[in-house]
Amino acid sequence: MNAAPGVYEGAANVIAALMLLLEFGMLRQALVRDQVRLYATQSALISVLAIVIAADASPPMLCNGDPARQSGIRAGRSMSPAP
Repeated sequence: MNAAPGVYEGAANVIAALMLLLEFGMLRQALVRDQVRLYATQSALISVLAIVIAADASPPMLCNGDPARQSGIRAGRSMSPAP
């Protein structure tokens, strides 16, 4: 028996379902103003989805596994190259 999905996976699934509903809603809207409103809502949902995915990702995944970058992020140092 499979375990229930985690919070992040559940949130990502809900956001994906809402995106589909909004996409179908855009197809049904005749007024451009309503389509723009739905498009703006989709953009906001995509931003929320990116935040959920980033919150679920571990720091090594976000730094491509480079230990020097990971330690710099934890120490709060800038990772831009020196001139």
